[in-house]
Amino acid sequence: MLTTLTAIPLVAQDGDRAVAPLEVRPTPAFASAVEAGTRTETGVPGENYWQQRVDYDIDVTVDPTTRLLTGSETITYTNNSPNTLNNIFFNLYQNLFAEGAIRTRGVPLTGGMTLDRLAIEGVEREVDPANHRETVQSGTIMAAKLPDRLPSGGSVTIEIDWHFTIPEGEGVPRMGMADATTGQLAQWYPQVAAYDDLVGWDTRPYLSNGEFYLEYGTFDLAVTVPAGTVVVATGELTNAEEVLPAPIRERLAQAVGNDDVVHVITADDFGPGKATRGNAGETLTWRFHAEDVRDTAFAFSDHYLWDATSGLVDEQSGRRTAVHTLFRPTANNWVDSAKMAKDAVETFSRNVYPYTYPHITSTEGLVGGMEYPMLVFVRNFGSANYTQRVIAHEIGHEWFPMMVGSDETGYAWLDEGVTTFITVFAAEDYYPDSNEREQVRNEYRGYARTNNVFMGAMAPPDGISAGGANLGALGYRHPATALFALREILGHETYDRALNEYTNRWLYKHPAPFDFFNTFEEVAGQDLDWFWVPWLYGPGISDHAIGGVERDGDEVVITVRNEGTVLSPIKAEITNGSGEKVMAEVPASVWFDGRKETQVRAEIDGAVTRVQLDPEGLFADIDPSDDVFEPMQTES
Repeated sequence: MLTTLTAIPLVAQDGDRAVAPLEVRPTPAFASAVEAGTRTETGVPGENYWQQRVDYDIDVTVDPTTRLLTGSETITYTNNSPNTLNNIFFNLYQNLFAEGAIRTRGVPLTGGMTLDRLAIEGVEREVDPANHRETVQSGTIMAAKLPDRLPSGGSVTIEIDWHFTIPEGEGVPRMGMADATTGQLAQWYPQVAAYDDLVGWDTRPYLSNGEFYLEYGTFDLAVTVPAGTVVVATGELTNAEEVLPAPIRERLAQAVGNDDVVHVITADDFGPGKATRGNAGETLTWRFHAEDVRDTAFAFSDHYLWDATSGLVDEQSGRRTAVHTLFRPTANNWVDSAKMAKDAVETFSRNVYPYTYPHITSTEGLVGGMEYPMLVFVRNFGSANYTQRVIAHEIGHEWFPMMVGSDETGYAWLDEGVTTFITVFAAEDYYPDSNEREQVRNEYRGYARTNNVFMGAMAPPDGISAGGANLGALGYRHPATALFALREILGHETYDRALNEYTNRWLYKHPAPFDFFNTFEEVAGQDLDWFWVPWLYGPGISDHAIGGVERDGDEVVITVRNEGTVLSPIKAEITNGSGEKVMAEVPASVWFDGRKETQVRAEIDGAVTRVQLDPEGLFADIDPSDDVFEPMQTES
């Protein structure tokens, strides 16, 4: 007979000194920011917080037959910093595909991006890569001299023309042509680099493994493609009447505010004059407008099926967002993709923070999985289950780092780890029997058991890859496992409130890891350095072990060893011969004085038949084999 568990909060009998010997030491740049009033020690943006603003007006033409992309843009850059700027830096991401470029993986070579013109405040600048008098190009970074110094509060207008060949085939990271008429375009326009209160200009090159750190602004985008080709992008379509026939517009209108999935474009609708307006041989220009976004991307195809619905993203106001999924007829595991996307955006809106943008669109193609504002790229995977997981994960990135603009180039865990954590809840909501949570923990366990590279999750992603560590484990599953452990330590309500507060505080801003740490500590009302340091700076090994079980009068005495590096609470489930169970719990502070062994005592009647540490696997012990004690049975 099994009885209900009784929780027995106990402290270790050999003392409980609640003084953690571990301390998070913010970088000198962060300490200076606190002193300057742009950051705080409570996780709230400082009174003097500032960030730059970059607004883009972009016109681009794509010729799918030649894969040629030709673009022109006008950028308005506003200097909100207290500093005067003499130079301006740009990201030219397509140079990753240039011959001789430094990168951390093999990619198809296209020649990279060619700049045809650059003018700053009407002053023409030489863009020949061999001419270093007015611009300097180095890999994916370009520096340009401003004609006049840009003071605090001033703005400058920049005009750029460029072209490149769109890469295609396997090995293209995050963007490219999936077939002759289907493409997913990102990292495709000259972009002003980030300039912040922590490091100034961000001049780190794009090497392919690290992702991005970008400024917020308004984007107006015009994409010209052959008639019959459908385009979706960051932002709202502003000229639907010019590009979409009335029947397609009517179906889109039907999907707005509807919980049902509407088939906006079917295979019977493909072609000019049906899927789009226009005739064969003509072109159409699709126009999009987006506000409070840090990037823009688009996808196109002349044979995309288009499903649409909407999701409830703010239960208090009843606000909904449009949900679109576009996929090729061969993508068999995308049949229910609109339902998957709808469920994900609703789950994250409930669990984290209401989604702020007017639509979320998921497109199928070459890219395994990548996120951009309002738009994600996901391929057709081998099962609907895995496809749902990746769609949900990429949509989760709309919160981190699209709505909360963290530095992905420097800290993979702050967007990938947090997103992996929240993705589990979307997987479990869509598939109630999902084993996603255990898969994340098992991948962490496997890595932690075999890792021989001393590198923590705070390391930059390009450094993790170059150093021989597993970015998937150390940037995704390891920090997600840590956050699951923290949620148990703080309690679900406190943890969820802290994540919501972090999102609210840093919406459309640029948090550093220390802002995340400080927000959680301020909401929880406790110092958590003892948790952050071993989990995120160190190898993060969770490993308790039972050293022995003895009877001392009415009490059972359990010796527990900490053979890992992290400091976790002890939860010991004790079972007697009658099937009665009690849970003895000891807070993580038992380890704060550096001890590696302690004793846990609990009262239970009768002979003990089993003791198990962390029976629910909440703290992802990497060696469960020494977490169970069962006395040997003797023959009578």
